[in-house]
Formats: sequence, C-alpha cells, structure tokens
Amino acid sequence: MENCDCNDSINKGTKKLASSLDLISTSYHEAGHTIYGLLHFMKITSVYVYKEDDRIVGDTNFIYFGYEKFNDKDLLSFFINADISMLYAGFTCEKYNYKNILGLDNFPSFLKSGSFYDLKDASILFRKYNIVPAGKKRLLYKKKLIKNINFVIEKYWNDIKLIAFTLVKKKKIFFPDLKNILTKKSENKEFWKKQFKIINHYYKNIDDVDEIKLKSILVEKGLL
Repeated sequence: MENCDCNDSINKGTKKLASSLDLISTSYHEAGHTIYGLLHFMKITSVYVYKEDDRIVGDTNFIYFGYEKFNDKDLLSFFINADISMLYAGFTCEKYNYKNILGLDNFPSFLKSGSFYDLKDASILFRKYNIVPAGKKRLLYKKKLIKNINFVIEKYWNDIKLIAFTLVKKKKIFFPDLKNILTKKSENKEFWKKQFKIINHYYKNIDDVDEIKLKSILVEKGLL
C-alpha cells in the first residue's frame, strides 16, 4: 500500500474552500456597490473580482455626476450621501449575506479588512463636505445611513444575487453586461429598463445636467 500525505491533501482542500468562500463574499461585496450605485444613478463602468497575493479582492468602477457643481442644495446633499452610502454598501451587503446564511449578527472582524479603503474614502468625504461633526453625531448619522442601505439591500436582494452569481462565474462585468442581466433576468426588469434609460440619458450630457428635471425624477422616485 502506498503512503499518502493526508495532511497535505486536507490543507489543499481547506485553502481551496477558503478561496471559494472569499470569492463568494467578495462578489457579494462588489454586487452591493453595483446595485446601490445603479439605483442612485451612478454609471457602473466595470466590476471585477480577482486574486491578489493570497486573497480575492474586487473593484467597482463608476462615473458620477460632478455634483460639486450643483446649485441646488437638495441635489448636492442627495448625491454626496449617495456617494458615501455606495462606499458602505459593499461591507453592508457582505454583512447581510453572512447573517442571511448563518443567522449571526457578529460579523467576523477579519472579514472587514476588504472594506478598509471604502471606509477610509467615506471618512474623507465626511471631512471634505463637513456633513456632520466627528464624534457621537457622526456615529448616529452613519447608523442612519447603514439602516437605509440595509433597506435597499433587502429590497433588491435578488438583483444583488444575480450580479454576485455572475461575478463568481465570470469574474468581470461591464456596463452593457449589467444592463443585459438586470433588464432581462431580474424580476424588476421593467424598473431597470427605465433606470438604465435615465442613466444613459444623463451620462450622454454629464457636463450639462438639467437640475430641475433631475430633481423632479428624484422626487417622483421618492428619493427626495
């Protein structure tokens, strides 16, 4: 009988399983960014998951209005908050998925490492626009944002799953792919057809945005 290194086989199997779980978790993270961004009129140009060193990482790339140019304060506030919330949406989506699978609220601290730059960028936006002062007020404000993000994630969970599953399989998705997936496979396809039409319209004229019309769309959708 030949000898076999059972420990080596177990270690390889464990690493493969850990890598698969990391891929799934990262895919949900990027899907959270993607769906939240599209819902708030960001043009998501590409979404990637890939291996870097010994872990799976991801990127969600997007174009957004140059909202600093807005004269309307309500619009400016809406888009700054949406920008910050989009950064939180990845981590919040991972947390939601973890709880959905295991029924646990105590999200492991080591899983938060993939959100380091998102949280850092969100802090930069808080300071840059002086939305709320640091301390207790900012903490309460963040909790309110995350509560709203959780509401969005729960409402569009099946769409997030569609994007996450595609990322696990293909590792990269571009804007036309997102449009194709959500307007053909989503249970909310009619909503997404209208949403992509609005996004396409505004990003053709990104330097000349009609603030009055854009604000009326946000009011109509219950976002303002």
